[in-house]
Amino acid sequence: MGHWVIEGSHLKYFRVDPFYVSTKPSMPVTFVDVVLGKFLAAVVFAAAMLIPTFAFPITVSFLGDLDWGPVVAGYIGAIMLAAAFSAIGLFASSLTSNQIIAFIIGAAICFSLTMIDWVLFFLPPSILAVVQYLGAYFRFQNATASKEK
Repeated sequence: MGHWVIEGSHLKYFRVDPFYVSTKPSMPVTFVDVVLGKFLAAVVFAAAMLIPTFAFPITVSFLGDLDWGPVVAGYIGAIMLAAAFSAIGLFASSLTSNQIIAFIIGAAICFSLTMIDWVLFFLPPSILAVVQYLGAYFRFQNATASKEK
């Protein structure tokens, strides 16, 4: 597989391997490596943005008795939600080569999944459970719920 390119007065044939993206001639990278690298970079970046918020539960634990279970579950849930939204963003960027359109598609999908939980009262009870299962906040709320004694 390849393509012909005219360079000046010469016709050259370039071989194209669909499973490799060559960033440097000496270091070929597979598409799986590129996609996995972008996804992991987005998740690690989101996790790094959560690090400064550790000061809040630590401060509250000094002031009183803090139940650490919901706090840890909240952080894990936030990282998983960031991973899900990052995957949606990668999917949106695979649909188009334009970055702005990819951002709009990704933001619209993430916004729709976030807003599902806020419009559930408009839906009939017969499909309520199915649509609620699609929402992002429903899962996040179940993970961070505290059991009162």
